[in-house]
Amino acid sequence: MQRITEKQLQAVVDRINRETNSPMASYTRTEAGRSVANVGNYHLYFAYGAVQSRRATTVASQVRVWPWLVACLLLATSASVLAVMP
Repeated sequence: MQRITEKQLQAVVDRINRETNSPMASYTRTEAGRSVANVGNYHLYFAYGAVQSRRATTVASQVRVWPWLVACLLLATSASVLAVMP
């Protein structure tokens, strides 16, 4: 059985960001040097040996957890799906 890697998950999240015209980066640095969340960005969150898919919903870095997206990411990381990704 082949393991799903972080690189494979990130490739799927990057594709979701491209397809939804969402920002690719989670944060942008302002001229004043502060980090500001890019609203609408999908990203992965790793903690305690688990992974979550999240989407930034406000500039204050609030996020919405998308549990269904994790399931889709796991399904989409099969070799056949990754082979057709640009």
